[in-house]
Amino acid sequence: MPAPEGEQAADDARTAMRRAGVEVPDDVANSTDHLAVLRAAAELGPAVARAVEDACIAAEIRCARTAVPTVGAHDFLWQTLRDDQRVVIVSNNAPEAIDAYLDRWELNSLMIAVLGRPRYQPDLMKPNRFVVDAALELLNLDAADTVLIGDTVPDMQVARTVGTRAIGYAKHPERSGALAEAGADAVVLSMSELLDPER
Repeated sequence: MPAPEGEQAADDARTAMRRAGVEVPDDVANSTDHLAVLRAAAELGPAVARAVEDACIAAEIRCARTAVPTVGAHDFLWQTLRDDQRVVIVSNNAPEAIDAYLDRWELNSLMIAVLGRPRYQPDLMKPNRFVVDAALELLNLDAADTVLIGDTVPDMQVARTVGTRAIGYAKHPERSGALAEAGADAVVLSMSELLDPER
């Protein structure tokens, strides 16, 4: 699922932080990454963390209802079904938002499971290996027999930690280097590059 509109989601997270009665830390005051704000909130007490988490979930669900699909991503998922490949989503987004996106595009049947961010536990987000280990257990596979496809540095980092192969999807060409440095075995600039042209 595409990430939420960064600035709005981050603003919503900061608003929730202020409403919970705390000052926004300087290091996330201007961040466009709502997950960075969520991580900061976890350091400010349970009530703040819960309020910011709830705001982030709401922002992610809004995005899921309007997001334009990544070119090639849906075709890739359908191809995995035809090839009898099993797919588990492991995400730092909330599972409710991922489910909303899958429902919207009728993709639910293509997934073994959706493993999103554990609620009120941002410390378990990638690059923590928690959700990836859970996916491997569900699939009953060794890490070396799987591939993790992701678009962030934490995705590549957790792949290296766990031992799965990693494909980085660079939404912008300038991100290719960061994904490669973080451990991607290969980097693509379009999800369409992962399609088998003979199928």
